[in-house]
Amino acid sequence: RGGNNSNVGKVTVTQGSGTTVSGSLWGFGLNQYGPQPMEFSTQGTIVGGSGGGIYTASARPPGSPVILEMLSGADISASSGIAIRDGGGQAQLTLHGGSKVTGHIRLGSNSDTMLVLPGAVISPDTEIDGGSTAAATDLLGSTTWTNKLTFQGGTLTRAGATILNWQTITLDGTPTELTDSLLNTGTGTNPDGSLQGLLLRNAAKVTLQPEVKISGDVSIDPGTSMNHSLGGAVKGAVTNGGVVTWVHPAGPPASYSRLSNTSYIGVSGQLVMNTFLGVDGSASDVLAIDGGTATGKSTLNITNTD
Repeated sequence: RGGNNSNVGKVTVTQGSGTTVSGSLWGFGLNQYGPQPMEFSTQGTIVGGSGGGIYTASARPPGSPVILEMLSGADISASSGIAIRDGGGQAQLTLHGGSKVTGHIRLGSNSDTMLVLPGAVISPDTEIDGGSTAAATDLLGSTTWTNKLTFQGGTLTRAGATILNWQTITLDGTPTELTDSLLNTGTGTNPDGSLQGLLLRNAAKVTLQPEVKISGDVSIDPGTSMNHSLGGAVKGAVTNGGVVTWVHPAGPPASYSRLSNTSYIGVSGQLVMNTFLGVDGSASDVLAIDGGTATGKSTLNITNTD
């Protein structure tokens, strides 16, 4: 097992390509007792045991910066099913293209960030947790810390229920399909003034199947889109500068859908909806404002689908 305990200064550890570190508890552990940051980068293989693959911790409130770089060639796993765990630092985790993580990622308390770059591979059924649901640490809704997750480029297909305890989730140019359409995010703004919620940026496109279940805000930039076919609910506000599309599924007019959100802010965005031109009261897609307000400007594109 690799390990380091320090209370004096900055800790920098690098694992080269073609090397393997393994252990019966943790594959590699870093503990920082001082205020200086820790930096760990790897291009090699780390295999953990009953603890996990990589463990980092900071005993210094509110936690020293913990900078983790999973470079091309990195392969992290553990028999426990926990690949990476931070126990109390301000984690800054980057998964570069060509890196592979098999197992849960749990970043624990304090404000954490995670960046996933094109070509990085995360096992599809494991949790990407900005806090640690298993340890009841830094859960979504905490006002003490802010966790930010960004998928930048590439293509993402994942169950939203595996993405936990992130106040801000950014899809930056990333075509995404959420296979269960369940996603819990924050609302409003972070202490630094940045937005909470699901943020679609730089031509990102998210497809929600089977129905929308988003607990926080959604912000849709120009050139980006959110598609759904069975309606559902956004429990926060939707700010739309791009396109929200009601994709009409195959079937009779009764299969039109209702999407509700607390508030709607149009920023010259578009709503693409379907209707059935029959008698008064014939089925149509619906946008319902539930408990909030509708403001701004949007273009309605209505298609007669029968």
